[in-house]
Amino acid sequence: MLPRLLQRWGVFLFFPLAAASCTKSGDVAAPSDGSDHTATRSTGANTWHPMDSGTTELLWGVSGSLEHEVAAVGTRGTAIHLGTDVWQGKATGTFRDLCDVWGSADGHAIAVGTFGTAIGYDGVEWSPQVSGTQRNLYDVWGFEESWVVAVGDSGVILKFDDTGWTPMTSGTSVSLFGAWGDAPTDLFAVGVGGTILKFDGVQWSFMDTPTPQNLSAVWGTSGTNVWAVGDGGMIIHFDGTSWTSLAPVTGANLYDVWGSAANDVWVVGKNGTILHYDGSTFASVDSGTDRDLFGVWGRSADEAYAVGADGTVLRWGGEVDANTTIWLCHDHPDGAVAPPIYGLRIDDLLGPGHYTFSFDYADGVKSARVTLTCDQELGQVHIAGRAFGGRVVGDGWDPSSRGWVDIDFTYTTNLAVKDDCGAVAGDDYYITGENPTNEGTVALDGWGQNRVFSFFDRSGEDNGCSFTFDNDYDSKGNAQIADDLSIWSATGWIAPAVDGSRDWLFIAEKITAPLP
Repeated sequence: MLPRLLQRWGVFLFFPLAAASCTKSGDVAAPSDGSDHTATRSTGANTWHPMDSGTTELLWGVSGSLEHEVAAVGTRGTAIHLGTDVWQGKATGTFRDLCDVWGSADGHAIAVGTFGTAIGYDGVEWSPQVSGTQRNLYDVWGFEESWVVAVGDSGVILKFDDTGWTPMTSGTSVSLFGAWGDAPTDLFAVGVGGTILKFDGVQWSFMDTPTPQNLSAVWGTSGTNVWAVGDGGMIIHFDGTSWTSLAPVTGANLYDVWGSAANDVWVVGKNGTILHYDGSTFASVDSGTDRDLFGVWGRSADEAYAVGADGTVLRWGGEVDANTTIWLCHDHPDGAVAPPIYGLRIDDLLGPGHYTFSFDYADGVKSARVTLTCDQELGQVHIAGRAFGGRVVGDGWDPSSRGWVDIDFTYTTNLAVKDDCGAVAGDDYYITGENPTNEGTVALDGWGQNRVFSFFDRSGEDNGCSFTFDNDYDSKGNAQIADDLSIWSATGWIAPAVDGSRDWLFIAEKITAPLP
């Protein structure tokens, strides 16, 4: 482990402070070679493919919210926003480089940059904030608008709340490049020379580090599953007890890390490097570009964004075309047989009892998000995302048996476009009979020993259909839902079956997916 004295004071002969830019290592952004780099595409399959950002400025960071805009920031005060399918620039009121951005659940955002620059976005426009420092600020992370942290040069750590920005005592004078936390009492910061700091709600303290390499970014799914990345392809992991380094997958400098779940983690870096972690190993993924990538963020396993040099923006997801439609899923208001209301119920999951999972849960730090994607050309319905729930006790969940789950279920057989489960043609979606190829997983994240459960579909009560997705019918007989053509109602059954119920029960609304 690297001595903590080096983390506290730094070894500036080898790890110099950055100049007035957002550079987090000895690199500078690689310029374009003038060629057109296009990622391989395959209809219906997720790939990284380029988007028109509308700018040639270097983009340092990207973030957003589940139901509002995505924002990317970069050199010379650049901010671009993705509302529906087009990136558009917005005035920020500054010409300073913006090094990172964090988006809140309500569509607001905070960006930080060189010379202590801090600006806030209220959903309409950017406005200046007073940070109280002239030091470069490299990264920003928040839980809600009243609890945000920024890190930067010379060990600077700032906290933002309802009264504005105030300094925190970091205990180090080395530059800090990344910050992330699971809660305001469980924060991490990383930086020069492998420095790792942890905040327990009272003070920042040093952690033993397994590397002398600069660390550029940190992210995790919980306080016991945290990743940090940095120079020379360095990837390290914290399991709640200690940090360990992984065998290198690449020698390229790595600049950012983000994931939708414990088994879906992305890392981006120099020369277009993109790595993906599937729960067991990291592997290289074709980015289609050799431009440096500095930021990565996403909404789900099927929608992520990477940004970098020359205004590069890449989107991860299936190619959206006339055959593909995406819906955002919500709890069904009548799913209260085993309250609280839910979108998925799996009785006896970890033992006797009702287990329900909410598609709308939010705790101020994390928010659930589940999408349904239908590809008529491939004849597939894909339900994927992150939900929260557990064993039902009263009208809530047992505190000792609840947590986040990652859902990934695909119907690949017997999709029919009908008006009901019979033979009547229409514009609704039905899986007309069970088939073992209609299958998926529910993975527990941070609870239940992180177990992964496999399920397949089974025919239910609706004329033998195993799944129904309809915008003029509701399985619960809710007339308000059935009469509103903008609301789709889903119901379906999964196996292995038990005496209790294992079923989908949710409503959904169409969302406009960003076009590649």
